[in-house]
Amino acid sequence: MTTPAAALSQDELKTLVGQAALQYVPAGEIVGVGTGSTVNKFIDALATIKDQI
Repeated sequence: MTTPAAALSQDELKTLVGQAALQYVPAGEIVGVGTGSTVNKFIDALATIKDQI
């Protein structure tokens, strides 16, 4: 069962968005990112797959 979005904090939602964005990063690709709190969550997620990109 999934948790309704309303039950999650804004920070938790941003973390989920950052993790979901990983599916759009092809293996071996160079990735450039911007700035912002959601991008920071994406960068954290990228760190989990750093050996694949």
